[in-house]
Amino acid sequence: MRLPIYFYKGDPHKFAVVFIHGLGMDSSIWISPSETRILGGAFPLSTLTRNEPQTIKFYQKPTVLPEKFTIGDTFPLTTSFNDLKEKGYSVITWSQKKLLGSVYNAIEELKYVVNFSNLFTRKGIVLIGHSRGGLIARKFIEKSNGIKALITIATPHKGSTMAKWVEYISNLPDLLKPIFKILPKEKILTKISDFLKSEAVKELLPNSSFICSLKKIENVRYFCLAGENPNLLNIYQWKLKKENDLFILTPEKVFSFPKSFISLLPEKLIPKEWINGDGLVSVESSLIDEKFCRIFYVNHAEIIINSEVRSYILNIVESLQNEN
Repeated sequence: MRLPIYFYKGDPHKFAVVFIHGLGMDSSIWISPSETRILGGAFPLSTLTRNEPQTIKFYQKPTVLPEKFTIGDTFPLTTSFNDLKEKGYSVITWSQKKLLGSVYNAIEELKYVVNFSNLFTRKGIVLIGHSRGGLIARKFIEKSNGIKALITIATPHKGSTMAKWVEYISNLPDLLKPIFKILPKEKILTKISDFLKSEAVKELLPNSSFICSLKKIENVRYFCLAGENPNLLNIYQWKLKKENDLFILTPEKVFSFPKSFISLLPEKLIPKEWINGDGLVSVESSLIDEKFCRIFYVNHAEIIINSEVRSYILNIVESLQNEN
């Protein structure tokens, strides 16, 4: 099997750490998150990881103003892949060939990647999976020996009710295509439609045969990280005001997703991921063993690049490394 594997060979006396990306993403989410795209390539990951814009003060009225609306400020993104690389661990990741295919396709690829990774270590393998990547790792572990630990990041171990919503809205992009057929946006709608209708999304339903088949293996250490900030996207409008001798350009939040929708929906229709979760996965679903879990105030995308989360992951791996 030939796979697009990206790796760095570290100290053979340390763990080799294999990173597994989630649904609709690829290996760039670990290696170069600032450049990666989500939802089957439809949107930049950075769309969901913006900082709130800063207020700007001027001593005279500005003659040039920014665009009326903004989704926030960008900043350099990095992940645990780079953190562990700098600490001398072998780090390995790859892009799954069938991004929207069944989880079992990715499990077969992971077998190959783990065999490759074993060439770099005498210590063993640690798996780190984001979102569906954690489910791929769990299923792989059921029939594999030699995995020392699994760190799951915002992984829907009990499925995601957002997958039910996907069933309801999966035809929406098709309905919008006539409106956008003369515009480049049609390609984006096609990507979103393919993503929403994929087999991979159906497997994430809480009662899917795949979710129900998952088992916890007793001789593997599990560490679960969850996010509890459901806000995925903010839109701000710039407002110019004059106070005393200063002109002040202030961002005012005019829209938040999904917060702006919650007040419009009947309570029974609000996904639990929007109430107590990271926007796509609930805190409850993210946890296997509450003894080894940590909850952070981040959304589903931020949890990969957040400095506090990355520090916590590094401490886990370093602690495991120092146990023997």
